[in-house]
Amino acid sequence: AMGSFAGVLGVINGWLCCIDAPSKAVVKNVTDYFSGHYHRYGLNVQAVCDANLRFLYVGVLGPGKTNDARAFGRATHLHRWLKELDDKYFIIGDNAYVCNRKLVTPFSGPQHQKKENDIYNFIYPSYGSKSK
Repeated sequence: AMGSFAGVLGVINGWLCCIDAPSKAVVKNVTDYFSGHYHRYGLNVQAVCDANLRFLYVGVLGPGKTNDARAFGRATHLHRWLKELDDKYFIIGDNAYVCNRKLVTPFSGPQHQKKENDIYNFIYPSYGSKSK
């Protein structure tokens, strides 16, 4: 993004790690593990990767039904690490996450329509075009 994103340490995204349906003897609620989006059973894995394709963080943070924003909320070690960073550093994510000082996301919805936000989404690395 031509230097527009100085301070980016990495990108966060969720991944559904597919599994067989868990046994009722092992988990309380089998349906918690079913992702309606992917129509599969799985686990929500959150990962942060840097520009050199190195993983900075990986966490299995919920059953497959868990959305990325909720799973991110459970990432206590990642939150602690982000909080300790100097204010000039942050990570980026897609619209599944809530934007804050340490996690930058593209504009979406009515905010996306504002002219002053258009350039931000245009240069936002690969996610700007996915905004709704």
